[in-house]
Amino acid sequence: MHDLLEVLPRVFFLHDQDDATRRSFAELGICRAFPKGNILFHHGDPCFAAYVIISGRVKLTVAADDGREFALEVFGPGDVCGLIATLDGGANNGTAITLSNCRVGIIPRERFQAWITAHPLLQQTITAALVRMLRSVYERVGMQALLPVKRRVRAALIEYAQTNGTTRGADEYVSPRPTHQELAERVGSTRVVVSRAIKEILEEEHSIRMDGHMLHVRLNGQV
Repeated sequence: MHDLLEVLPRVFFLHDQDDATRRSFAELGICRAFPKGNILFHHGDPCFAAYVIISGRVKLTVAADDGREFALEVFGPGDVCGLIATLDGGANNGTAITLSNCRVGIIPRERFQAWITAHPLLQQTITAALVRMLRSVYERVGMQALLPVKRRVRAALIEYAQTNGTTRGADEYVSPRPTHQELAERVGSTRVVVSRAIKEILEEEHSIRMDGHMLHVRLNGQV
């Protein structure tokens, strides 16, 4: 429970709560380790739990009939995977796959729902966050449908750096470099096409560069 308790200040609905509230939430869960490539749950399966990411990263994807994957979200430490299905009792809306070795706090659905009922003031916080998440998914779907691949890859690189990186100076983000496969899943394309788009972006733009295993994005007031 200790390692789950340590990450709870990063959970969006617990970061401003007191230690007693966080401890009561941590007591709901069971901590487990998963290797890279492990499936936490499948799209359409009944939901049994929410997953608080303690370490590592987990992607939530949906697959097209032709086998292509589209990444709905990538979760890191402090994020909660499977939250929507946990709250509404419906089926899982995506397949959750570990992108690295992960340690996860598993919160059974019935316990989570009972805990939320006992903390009604947090329901509004969670609802607002889910609305923002839904808006983000709509924007990604719209981007995938309307923008050419290179524009989608550029936007995905910027989003990735902002989400996973740290700031350097006033307008530069530095993050670990995503793989071409990760970007392909994010933008709904293939690794080969994404690799070509990245090559063109790096040749044409000085605001985005890759240095070894690091991604550098300088916004310069433009996104």
